[in-house]
Amino acid sequence: MPMRIRPIVIAAAVLLLLATASFAKSPRDSMVVNTAWLAAHLEDPNLVLLHVGDPDEYKARHIAGARFVTLSDIAVSDRSATGLILEMPPTSEDLRGRLAKLGISDDSRIVVYYGNDWVSPTTRVIFTLDYAGLGERAVMLDGGMGAWVREGHEVTDVVPA
Repeated sequence: MPMRIRPIVIAAAVLLLLATASFAKSPRDSMVVNTAWLAAHLEDPNLVLLHVGDPDEYKARHIAGARFVTLSDIAVSDRSATGLILEMPPTSEDLRGRLAKLGISDDSRIVVYYGNDWVSPTTRVIFTLDYAGLGERAVMLDGGMGAWVREGHEVTDVVPA
């Protein structure tokens, strides 16, 4: 190959690699879903929707089918006078029982979303689901309840049985 053409071929190869890398799927894509995705999948039989936030806010409005979850639903803590207030995961057997009460099984596709400014507890729920071996099946709703409402999706005050 002539010397003048070699740098052009190398430059073209580098540009091709960079362009291919920019279209690669981001790790974020497997951790977050948008409201359009959720709206299209609300009726999926294995979908479990978890609302993290203030209980009064949940009772007033939430995404249809969502179950209310608190950190005490998925963690244990010694709140006695001498105990530490650390939200630790329960034993795996106890955790699986707690998740089952929320409708979560190995076949579930779990979407966790937050009410007003409950992002940190929501990520804790996601991490706990990962700890339980369900990380590949759990995602967070991008923008939480605020995004859902802003984009015109319906909410309800009906609590699932």
